[in-house]
Amino acid sequence: MARNSLFSSLRERLGGPFHGGGSKWVATASVLGVTAVLLWFAFQQWGALVTKNSQFAIDANNLQVGPPQPTWIYGNVKAEVIRDASLEELNSLDHDLVPRLIDAFEMHPWVAEVMHLYKKHPNEVIVQLAYRKPVAMVEVIEAGVRRLVPVDSKGVVLPTDGFHNQLDSAENYPRISAGRNMPPGPKGTTWGDSRIRGAAAIANLLGDDWRQLALHRITANPSSDGAGPVFVLRSRNDNSLIWGRAPGEEVVGEPQAATKLQRLATFIQHHKTIEDAPLGSVFDLREATGSETRTARQVNENR
Repeated sequence: MARNSLFSSLRERLGGPFHGGGSKWVATASVLGVTAVLLWFAFQQWGALVTKNSQFAIDANNLQVGPPQPTWIYGNVKAEVIRDASLEELNSLDHDLVPRLIDAFEMHPWVAEVMHLYKKHPNEVIVQLAYRKPVAMVEVIEAGVRRLVPVDSKGVVLPTDGFHNQLDSAENYPRISAGRNMPPGPKGTTWGDSRIRGAAAIANLLGDDWRQLALHRITANPSSDGAGPVFVLRSRNDNSLIWGRAPGEEVVGEPQAATKLQRLATFIQHHKTIEDAPLGSVFDLREATGSETRTARQVNENR
């Protein structure tokens, strides 16, 4: 009885019989099938004409990229992305347009992240980028020649183009001295050496203070306990500020990076720059008093 009621309900909703023959269902399915086939043939015939219509074509003029490039980037990021990813023929109707553009921009070594990307009818694309910023230059030797390789705050290898012929030259950044080996990967990848990454993180925290302190390079010394390198900030006259472990990797009892920055501020009040301190001075940021000394440099720096 319940089964008859169910079939009666279905029959009323479908507006017709629901029984073994299923003639209305067969007819409907046939119509839908024919329609799908016709649509498929229509797309094969005219789809390319629609998608290639100039109304939907995207070129460099309607691919809007922001914010404006920082001064430290020498090339044209948008033009290089279009060239390297073969984006000369884009169409706003392409189903994979958005992920394709995101991947293309995030492959560029100067791009840290695509923050926003959206389409505007009919053929405009708006892209908002976060750019990488160089914080230091890593000293390397390639084929017997000394070179400087820029890195960002996370130790990502950056392009060298433009650093020797504009205001943001390599000389305007602190040096990182840690083995002098070339980076293992291409531009846009993280340097595999923890010494480079730690020194880059310290350089980023220092910001413009490194100029005020007259610092020249950051070195990474092996620690006596094997718990990771001990970083030392050095001036050109080889006075030193012992930083300690990398930010976030401090050992038990070692002050955090924020405390070390406060002690740096105190140092500036007393000495202005590290070069103004007596020759051979060592100032230990791990200790509240600074522990300034002129002796036992190697012991102090490696502990």
